[in-house]
Amino acid sequence: MKIIKDKTVLESTLNRYDIRSYFSDTSLPFSLYCFEKGEFVNNTIDFSEYLSFFTEGRIEITHVRDDGSIVSVSEISSFTVLGDLEFADRLFSPHLVEAKKRSYFVVLPLKAIRTTLEQDPVFLMHMLSSVSQKFVSFSSAATVSRSLKEKLLYHMEVTRKDHTVHSVIQTCSVLQCSKRQLLRILKQLCDEDIIVKTGKGTYVLK
Repeated sequence: MKIIKDKTVLESTLNRYDIRSYFSDTSLPFSLYCFEKGEFVNNTIDFSEYLSFFTEGRIEITHVRDDGSIVSVSEISSFTVLGDLEFADRLFSPHLVEAKKRSYFVVLPLKAIRTTLEQDPVFLMHMLSSVSQKFVSFSSAATVSRSLKEKLLYHMEVTRKDHTVHSVIQTCSVLQCSKRQLLRILKQLCDEDIIVKTGKGTYVLK
């Protein structure tokens, strides 16, 4: 991990993603972090203490169960707020965030400004919207048909914003199925001309 100290790059990122619009006070102490592939963001950023805006790259979010087992929650490659759920309940995040390629985060420390943010209607509306979107996504995923084929299609249509399966192994973890089961469904969908295989372990929804 490294901190990008070039203020021009930070300013460009803030403007490109309109991050200041999330706050009434636009002079907050933002920083820009870069994580290399394989690094765990949690080793540097405690999401209960830092609000983070994932801006570029690809990350995988996994959940650590009570028994210590790990299950993949989602893979993200588009702008996302992290730390919104932790801001609401001030609890330590049970999720791990791993950079799957070089990834960038705009980070804001909360310690000195938490009370101010709790009274900022602009910020609170953005956090409510962010949390609501995640709730709808997870709720929809939980109620989708139990058929593996339909779960896979839902995953590609809704969860994956690029409508692409990048890794068979990771998708098995998300859908809680075996590699053999998933490959069978992927082949079936290819034969039905619903998806197309574009590379090793990579499938795109048509």
